Amino acid sequence: FTCAEEIENGLYRAYFGYTNPNNFAITVPEEDSYVYLSSKIDDEEYQAIQKFIVNNTFESGTVERAFSVVFNGKGHAKWTLVQNGNTETKIRAASDSPVCQELGSIFPVFGGVGKVFTPIGSELTALGTGTAGDLPSELIFQLNSSEEVLIEIVPSSDNMQAVLDLLQLPAPSGFGRSLSHFIVAPTIIAEKYATIDVYFPIDRLLELNAYGDGTIATIINFARPLYLPNLSAGTVTTQGDAAMLTNDVRESFSIGREADGRRIPLDGRGVKIGVISDSYDKVNPGEAALDVDQSDLPGPENDEGNITPVDVKKDLPGKGSDEGRAMLQIIHDVAPGAELGFYTGVLSPRDLALGIETYSEDGYMVITDDVTYPLEPFFGDGEIAEAINDFTAKPGRTYVTSSGNFADNAQQGVFVNSSATAVPDFVPAGTVAHVFGVNPDGSPDITNKISLETGTYMFVLQWDEPQASQNLSNSTPTDLDIYLITDSGERIVDTNRDNESGDSVEAMLFQVTANSTTNIMITSANGPTPANLAFRYVVFRSNGLEYLEYTTGAPTVTGHAMTDAAVTVGAVFHELAQNPSPEAFSSYAGVLSNNVALNVDISAPDGVDINNITNFGADTDGTGFNNFFGTSAAAPHAAATIALVMSALPTWYPSGLPQNLITQLDLVVESNSNLLGDQVLALLKSAAVPSGIPEQAGVGLINAVGSLQKIATQTAIL
Repeated sequence: FTCAEEIENGLYRAYFGYTNPNNFAITVPEEDSYVYLSSKIDDEEYQAIQKFIVNNTFESGTVERAFSVVFNGKGHAKWTLVQNGNTETKIRAASDSPVCQELGSIFPVFGGVGKVFTPIGSELTALGTGTAGDLPSELIFQLNSSEEVLIEIVPSSDNMQAVLDLLQLPAPSGFGRSLSHFIVAPTIIAEKYATIDVYFPIDRLLELNAYGDGTIATIINFARPLYLPNLSAGTVTTQGDAAMLTNDVRESFSIGREADGRRIPLDGRGVKIGVISDSYDKVNPGEAALDVDQSDLPGPENDEGNITPVDVKKDLPGKGSDEGRAMLQIIHDVAPGAELGFYTGVLSPRDLALGIETYSEDGYMVITDDVTYPLEPFFGDGEIAEAINDFTAKPGRTYVTSSGNFADNAQQGVFVNSSATAVPDFVPAGTVAHVFGVNPDGSPDITNKISLETGTYMFVLQWDEPQASQNLSNSTPTDLDIYLITDSGERIVDTNRDNESGDSVEAMLFQVTANSTTNIMITSANGPTPANLAFRYVVFRSNGLEYLEYTTGAPTVTGHAMTDAAVTVGAVFHELAQNPSPEAFSSYAGVLSNNVALNVDISAPDGVDINNITNFGADTDGTGFNNFFGTSAAAPHAAATIALVMSALPTWYPSGLPQNLITQLDLVVESNSNLLGDQVLALLKSAAVPSGIPEQAGVGLINAVGSLQKIATQTAIL
């Protein structure tokens, strides 16, 4: 029997149940219990190419909710049960099925049956079978006007060129992808990377499965949507300039005199700063020119003589928020003499890495970004981190990144294996669960109870094993999964994929329509995990999440912000500069469960005014200008301050700070490989104003005057 409930976005959730009149359980072969989803496209009904395997063990008595299915309201879900090898029983759930009496309030943002074992995974299966909803989630699916979706394809080992060829061959032999469909050119992918970023036709997504299951040729390991990255969210001068005292630096320190005796201010001249964010001039094209005219950005019309325009190396093809231009406004306020560049960083991790290389080749000394890809590695370096390592290995180069806006909204641990009998029936045979703790009755507790307010949530689980998307010849041997389940063990959200030989990553997105409680369960589908397997999950969208047990938070600094080669920046509200403390949302560093220590290096201001970016931020202080909050605003403040000091040191100390001064000031210089960058950071850290929790604020808020007073004499203002 079945019932159905309407959720939203054109989707319905059906619950299937059964009665077994025998006094013993019955098990049928796995392939004899399955669901087909159907939908209507252009008023013609079609069936999904692949079927979904569901429960194949049936307990004695009546089970009202054995499993659930999310389907498109334009179609239906049909459960088929084959008994004795030849007798088929079928039941169909549709929008006109009996309404479920106890409506749920938590559901995934796309449809399906549960864990998918095909190469394209749950998300792309939902999109390809019409069960991603009337408006597929923009957090998961980046669609264009040609009915294509941006996806990542990871070839199987030694098959990169075969997959690239398959994508470019015309139909029917291939998929007819021209160069314009690739985010990064195929020749560059083949040379540098393990993952292909390509716009792919939605109506052909299911065909990719055939190239990964051995039917034609096993050349594709897996594919998934390229998740939208998080952006750690002039006439107007940033209040952060005064908060860091960089306004005093420009007035009271000099780097020399002009021939006519005029003072050359310390304003960042001679340094090129590159910004990587979402877009530059896409909200209302032409506003960037207004910024120049009002001296909020450099260019020929700048009234303050800063006439070298922003070098826009690559802007976002579609419509963005112009957060990148807001970052550039901040930098120009603090270091008006510096030359500026922009490169969009939200198309793919590979393209962002290429942006770093582009800046490096063009002589940029400082790069800053505010981009967090949720599927970037939580353990070890990915493509972006490796590009940062290469950039900072060059003399005098510094990379600055935002720490993130995720507070300590995460959990971590070492996987503790339960017995196979402790897990619910819906999981694959042989599955074990992570034991969070001990129940009051002394039994192992395999769930963590949480409460949720209305909203959309994104959990990303990763564990300390290799990822094929970073190295085709090295992949995870373990298949961890993350679920939401009821107190009685009923599955609520299951969007897992088969990770074995793929990436050590699972993403779980769901919506909550009413305040609810539920339970997190983490399992290993291929049996007990290796000893001391570290894992952590980060909640990138949390709305109103509260842990009701096992409440300790965990580090949320992820991806390339973890690399030691980057300067990772936390946020402090600019009005608290005299008594600073980190913004509550500023991400935490700390020690991971594998004993690797992450750091936030330093803090900089946020909540500052920006100009001419109409759809970004809000006027929270009543000044008539929108305010820019988040570590996205802090990072450019730090980058610009680093550029100020970087422009002065070669003039004051052409051979670098002398060792006796380094010793006298007790500066901690990390290495001699990048002496200028290391000395600048050490100076800024030495005078930073302590700002509370080091895991969030690092050594504290930048005090530019205090840093420079240690090595130079201020110029008297008469």
